[in-house]
Amino acid sequence: MPARIACHLFMSAACLICLLGGGMVSAWAEEPAPSKILRVAVSFSIPPWVVQETDSGIELDILRDAMDGSGYLVKPVYVPFERAFSLFNEGKVDALINARPNSVTQGYYSDIVVYFHNVAISLSYRDFPEELSMSFLQNARIVAFQRARDFLGESFAAMALSNPNYQEVAEQRLQINLLFLRDADFIVMEREIFNYYHQQALSDPDLTEVEHQKLGRPVKLHSLFAPTGYRFVFREEAIRDRFNEGLARLQEREAYPQLKPPAGIVER
Repeated sequence: MPARIACHLFMSAACLICLLGGGMVSAWAEEPAPSKILRVAVSFSIPPWVVQETDSGIELDILRDAMDGSGYLVKPVYVPFERAFSLFNEGKVDALINARPNSVTQGYYSDIVVYFHNVAISLSYRDFPEELSMSFLQNARIVAFQRARDFLGESFAAMALSNPNYQEVAEQRLQINLLFLRDADFIVMEREIFNYYHQQALSDPDLTEVEHQKLGRPVKLHSLFAPTGYRFVFREEAIRDRFNEGLARLQEREAYPQLKPPAGIVER
């Protein structure tokens, strides 16, 4: 092979290698960094705010949207409400939803994320007064959500402590049965969670006709508590700040109606 042709082929091959190499370097440089896992302790019984079966819900959607582009992949850790706080305090998760001041030993609280309106609910035929006092509830059969005593104010906590008929449950769907099918005078839960589980119970194909009739009885909502803002808490300040930035963008866009403060809000 003539020297001139061999040289030309060598130079062409070298140029091709450089081009390919440069392209590969460029492609590698453009690949996004692998997502870091953000483990978030979540109660498994608060639909429509969190729906474990579909790994979705209003609060998880807000969290994921707020963290979009941060390089973090949100991974919910579904546990009973009480256990969620323990996992965070033990350093086994990176964040916790629906925390209140002083409910964890350390961490960085976000801005208010969502607003819950907890209510007492009774069957209308019992004809309890619409405006309830804590003294009226003193001996009533009450079934509340887990840690309600820590979230619903000092007077409620005092009543719960002295009431022998007061109990709390981790599985909030059980509250529906205890009100409609058992002997509970009141259940205490967030009104949207009640609506979700009540509709779910009514659509249960295994219900007897009598059970369906009982579940269809009208109820009375007693507004014992003002709507309350709840925050998320993070182990790292930088991640909290990144979440707050994303949350502010969602609020500015009015992306979720649940982010808007209702009337009579209690800041926490």
